[in-house]
Amino acid sequence: HTGTPYPRCADPLDSGILTARLAVASRRN
Repeated sequence: HTGTPYPRCADPLDSGILTARLAVASRRN
């Protein structure tokens, strides 16, 4: 997976959480 801060291959659940965090960060900005 490209663009992920995690060294390991993120699971679908982890990817969903990461996407949610990015969405929240975008909303705050």
